[in-house]
Amino acid sequence: MSTATSLRNSFFWYFTISSFLLIGVIGFLSYFNISGRIRENVELKNNLLAHSLANDISSELSATLNQLTQLDRIIHNRAIIGISSINALLDTILAHSPSYESLFILNQSGKVEYLSLCENQKSKKTDFIDFDFSYLPVFKDAVDKKTPVWSDVFISVVTGKLSLSLALPCDQDVILATFNLTHIDSLIEKIQSGNDMVTLLLDNNGIMLYHPEETEAGQKISMRTLPPVQDALRKNFGTQLFAMNGLRCVGTTTQVPLTNWIILLAQTEKNAYAPVERLKPIFFITAGLAVLLSLLLAQVLSRRVTSSLAHLRIAASEASDARYSVTIPPQKYSELEELAKGFRIMNKAIEERERLLRQSREHYLTLFNGGCDAIFVAEINNNQQGIFIEVNQVACQKLGYTADELYDMTLTELCAASPEEQERLDLFHHYLLSKGSVLYEASIIAKDNTLIPVEIHSHLITIYGNRAVLSVARDITQRKLAEQALVESLSVLEAIFNSTADAILVLDTDTDTIHANPSFTAMFGCSDLQLDTLTHNDILMMISSKLHPEEPYRNTLIQLLNSTNECRNSITLADGRSLEAFSSPLMRNTIPCGRVWSFRDTTERTRYAQEREELIAQLEQQNIELEQFTYTVSHDLKSPLITIEGFLKVIKADKSITLPPKVSDFIDRMLNAAGTMQTLLHNLLHLAKIGRINAKPECISVKNILNDIINLHEHRIKENNISLTFDDSFPIIFGDKDRLFEVFLNLIDNAIKFSRSMPSPAIHIGTRQDSGQCVFFVRDNGIGIDMKYRDKVFGLFDKLSVSSEGTGIGLAIVKRVIEHHGGHIWVESEGPGTGCTFCFTLSDDAFVQNEEKYNA
Repeated sequence: MSTATSLRNSFFWYFTISSFLLIGVIGFLSYFNISGRIRENVELKNNLLAHSLANDISSELSATLNQLTQLDRIIHNRAIIGISSINALLDTILAHSPSYESLFILNQSGKVEYLSLCENQKSKKTDFIDFDFSYLPVFKDAVDKKTPVWSDVFISVVTGKLSLSLALPCDQDVILATFNLTHIDSLIEKIQSGNDMVTLLLDNNGIMLYHPEETEAGQKISMRTLPPVQDALRKNFGTQLFAMNGLRCVGTTTQVPLTNWIILLAQTEKNAYAPVERLKPIFFITAGLAVLLSLLLAQVLSRRVTSSLAHLRIAASEASDARYSVTIPPQKYSELEELAKGFRIMNKAIEERERLLRQSREHYLTLFNGGCDAIFVAEINNNQQGIFIEVNQVACQKLGYTADELYDMTLTELCAASPEEQERLDLFHHYLLSKGSVLYEASIIAKDNTLIPVEIHSHLITIYGNRAVLSVARDITQRKLAEQALVESLSVLEAIFNSTADAILVLDTDTDTIHANPSFTAMFGCSDLQLDTLTHNDILMMISSKLHPEEPYRNTLIQLLNSTNECRNSITLADGRSLEAFSSPLMRNTIPCGRVWSFRDTTERTRYAQEREELIAQLEQQNIELEQFTYTVSHDLKSPLITIEGFLKVIKADKSITLPPKVSDFIDRMLNAAGTMQTLLHNLLHLAKIGRINAKPECISVKNILNDIINLHEHRIKENNISLTFDDSFPIIFGDKDRLFEVFLNLIDNAIKFSRSMPSPAIHIGTRQDSGQCVFFVRDNGIGIDMKYRDKVFGLFDKLSVSSEGTGIGLAIVKRVIEHHGGHIWVESEGPGTGCTFCFTLSDDAFVQNEEKYNA
């Protein structure tokens, strides 16, 4: 129940009591009433100024935010408008908005993709290409919170004025804009003009962002110790007295919408309430003006009623300016309280309707401009489709027209490139008028005269009681290209299908169709016309009749039709031809729907394979006989050689026979020749055994082999002062240990033999990587070779120097052992006197899981 009193009763009691007041009481009431009203009006004026400034600043920031949001919508389809168009758009925005200092479009990682700089910038655009802004707190907050984030105010190094940055997160990018606060300066200067007050702009921590003196603004001075600022930080905004710089001041605070900034309007109490001081002479004058008592009492009553109606007057004025956020405090009088209550309900209802209207408009614009299809709304006059009355941004971007240019055009002008097309569009329009909607394909003419194939879906709609046509045009360029590519692909596949030598048969059980290429009809002796009259089972029975009577594939041919397994078979026809048959299920949407067969004539290939196998068997038999012959010859020749050597030794050892010196010399030569012959036979026998007698492969440590060889040749190495070194580590290899020991032994022995004559003989054994393959090498600084003899050194009994030691069979043995292990050996040298490097590789199997095998 309302506690307000009746306005009529209040007037009655005020008038009755006032007639009994003394002149002094009347004077005091007048003074305090008027001074209170002045103070109230001063506070109300300051609150209105603070709210007005806050709303103006919010409008400036909101306009900037809306402009950047529109920029985001424009560059959403960047693939269509192009990089140069985006940069030109950014330059245009900066050219028409002098408050902007820079404008960047960053990717999600903070790197610059597009930018524009004001003319006062000292930096160049190229300085910011791929520049990383991810370190900025405003960028991090915008990415994390997914909302626009305002930075702290700072002094611009470009203009020297207060500046501000805004980070706006988009679907794929972040727009970072920097602009000065020149407009805010002008707004604040307009409020301060003619007033003796100081206007301060503070952030949400009470730090000063703006001061009339720009030198003060950049120092980030904290004002949170002031009582009105403390209350404002606790969201208690209003007007109160406080002390600042030793003076009593009146401070009014409010919050800037869209931000957490605080506006503080401050002026000295003396200047704020100067009218109150001027009332004191009036107080003394009223004491002598008794005759004017009744007039003064009436004035007091009228002023009190007026002061009660002031809030309603302000509310009505704000409502007339479409501002409904003014708070009307509770009234003393029931009549005024009822009126104020009506104002509150009305303001709330209007504000809610405006909010819903704005929200509806935003949703409409988002849906209308946010899609990927071009949308046109055209009026209908006399059942004819007229000019466009609404087009979305996608239509402008795709066609290259501005919205104003499209508003003077019709859909027929955009699509009709010929009289036939005009007639076709008229037919679709008549169908639209009768059915209410129509779907058809056409080509839209862009501003650059290019044709864009589109699929247009038109509907009849009603706008403000008038009929109109809503047309949604979808770009089907990619679909047309895909259809063309599909046709070309089908043509290529058909050409391959008809020209391939393999016989191909496709049985589709879903469509009950048969596809066979010419090779199939030729191979099985049937015609296309005959195939068209047969069922699937009939064709398979026909193929089965062409097979050899004992061919097992005849029994499984029909069963494969409904099988989902792939099958490959070698079959024989009744006429003796050999075929390779491959069949697989025909799939449609992962479901089997038939079978595909391919038949390849392998008669000649089978004959060639049989002949090849026979030749290989003959060669293998001849190789076995050749090895046996070599082994037998090398073994059997040793017996007569031993006999000859024995008789020569007996003759030379017989003391009863005195041999002439010349005969004795001949005997010595024959013994040396027999020894050499015996060594040759031994090596030849050893060479014949390689590949015929295979030892069980095992894991081998190359370092252990090298240590054994060094111990074996220790005397020769020390005697010739040879420096023999090898790498610290070698891979563990897998093979015939004795044969690989011979490889390193022969190579090291060869290196010692041909490097010992050098002043400082040196030999090094190691490995290297060539094209991902491990290469073993034995390098010496010996006499070297001419590379034209690089193949001769591995020949049987080939020696580059007749006077050199050995039989010329050692490197041949090495070559055969390496090849038996699947490797390759070669020699490297820069020429005579530069030394030699013997290199060899082994098969990949020699290195597979070596460590595990060796450890086991």
